[in-house]
Amino acid sequence: MSVVAIDAKGFFRRGFRSLNGKYSEFRAVLGTAIKIKHEDDFKKKYDHIVSRLCKKHKMIRKHKILKSYEILSTLRYPRGPEFLENFFKVVKDLLERITIYYTTIPSTKVPQIKKYGADKTGVELVDPITFLKDLEPSYPHCCAWKYVQDHPEDAMTPLHIDYFEGELTDAWKQIRTLPNIRIYTAGDECNCYISTADMITKLVDQRLFKKRMTLYITCIKDCFSDFPCDIRFIDQLKFITPISREKLDVSSKLAHPIIFILKEGLYPEVVGPAKEREVIASSPLMSKVLDKAYEIDGCPRFFDVNKDQKLIEKGDYFLYLGDKGLETANYLRKLGYDINIVSSSEL
Repeated sequence: MSVVAIDAKGFFRRGFRSLNGKYSEFRAVLGTAIKIKHEDDFKKKYDHIVSRLCKKHKMIRKHKILKSYEILSTLRYPRGPEFLENFFKVVKDLLERITIYYTTIPSTKVPQIKKYGADKTGVELVDPITFLKDLEPSYPHCCAWKYVQDHPEDAMTPLHIDYFEGELTDAWKQIRTLPNIRIYTAGDECNCYISTADMITKLVDQRLFKKRMTLYITCIKDCFSDFPCDIRFIDQLKFITPISREKLDVSSKLAHPIIFILKEGLYPEVVGPAKEREVIASSPLMSKVLDKAYEIDGCPRFFDVNKDQKLIEKGDYFLYLGDKGLETANYLRKLGYDINIVSSSEL
């Protein structure tokens, strides 16, 4: 069966410094959708490709699924970019389609963008740079909307999207009822399809930088003469601009089983609730969590008792690190939730 995967990133270039000491900057958003011919076959080949490249570049593979940031920060220049180039050279033959999306807004033509208006709070005007900064974390859903618009024949094809957040748009209203959408938290670390979209998105940025080219259709095509990519400029601001301050509700589309990680709240005077998440996220345990998520075709999520109770579904996992987490998991089971309770040592 075919599958489509989508990921996105911010695109940034610093320009010349003016007389007042400030640098000019170019900001945009960039995304990639890939269509994979045979998902099961791709999984096996992805594993083989990554294993071989890690060995070639002498990189320790901490978990099964790699994202571009980990590769580049570990191997640095030039080995990091070489890894991505070598990955693409092999993986492109397994892809049916690559579509690259981008959005830029020239301030000379569009000095301000109107947000909201659908609620009683009224319209808000923002400059293009601010708008694009806010658009970056929600851009995967804009790419998904555009992909479905351009490829209605794939409307029922499984659509794997890296996690996104933002405010309600007409684009999301048009696709949120599609039954085939699956959203993965940390998708580029627990889903081989999204990981591939992530690495290709970063490769677009790298190749443009290497050739000193800007983010433009002809430039992207020139950088990908080795694969006939589709290039789409998403300039339909009406659909991708927030119409309300209401947050995007993706709860019904999250990929299950979810592995909920229960924090212990230890040593708050040293670690703190926010810091504990960072400590866990950078630990060897997190690599085990990501591998387990990949194995069950789910995703990880730090459990927030104030807002995540509605997300719990039968078969989800609750990972506890100590007595406090175990107490929370057992309490949820007593409330009737049919969940799997696992300790960090079991995992």
